[in-house]
Amino acid sequence: MILRLRSATEMIAREYRRQRVLIVCHSVVVLCMRYILEHPTETELLAIDKNADIPNCSVPLYEHDEALGPRGLLRLKLFNFVAPLEEAGAPVTSTPDVNVGAR
Repeated sequence: MILRLRSATEMIAREYRRQRVLIVCHSVVVLCMRYILEHPTETELLAIDKNADIPNCSVPLYEHDEALGPRGLLRLKLFNFVAPLEEAGAPVTSTPDVNVGAR
């Protein structure tokens, strides 16, 4: 999955340079994208997954930050952002990971 996502992000960077891009995906892909964009260790990524379920329709937001290198990089600005749902009065829901050992 990571290889396919890397390929997709490279294509997006090449084809949509300097444009805003919206990617819609499920929670596992959100975490994989964080791995690609932020370069956390496996331990750090597993801690993110353990400490916060990703609510349905939540938004992670990245912004270009020139301070992160000669060409700039993306910096995580928001994670699990659900304010638009709350403002609309919609319930914020999430489905926790299935505990495989409980089956």
